[in-house]
Amino acid sequence: MKRSFMLAALIAWTGAAADAQTAMPSVSAKGAPAPAATGLPPTALYQTMAEHQWRLLDPRNPSGPRIAILWENSADGSYGALLRFPAGFRSPMHSHSADEYTVTFQGTAIHWSEMESEATAKRMTPGSFTLIRGGVSHVSSCAEGEECIAFLTQSAPFDFTLSPPSLQRPPAQQEQRP
Repeated sequence: MKRSFMLAALIAWTGAAADAQTAMPSVSAKGAPAPAATGLPPTALYQTMAEHQWRLLDPRNPSGPRIAILWENSADGSYGALLRFPAGFRSPMHSHSADEYTVTFQGTAIHWSEMESEATAKRMTPGSFTLIRGGVSHVSSCAEGEECIAFLTQSAPFDFTLSPPSLQRPPAQQEQRP
């Protein structure tokens, strides 16, 4: 119940669901198939966790992260989504073009930028808020033990750009960088 309230509050906070121009679930993640976009319902939309349309972020990795787009504005590409990371998942160093706002509501997420390390990164437990500015190279991971689910919103379409090879270091080397 607490998690449902948190998610509902986030959706209301962003205001995107109130935008009459917003299209309903559609995935713009590269390589992920998108369901047909439809108009918003005239009054409200109620969708349970089981009803979300989860899509692989990388179709070549069937055990990798999944995304469920909750809304997407066809005019500017802004969206709200749920991200699901398997326990123990670790992304490569990457960036997004727009600021990324996330709230973890299951598991322990760990994010660090190219100027930080996993060893010093905060453990983001349920209810934790993360803001990563557009263009900042970072790693997103999920601690062992429980999958991570987070609410994500951006003011532009979802994108994922791998950082230069010089930033793609093995974990042990990342820990040593100041």
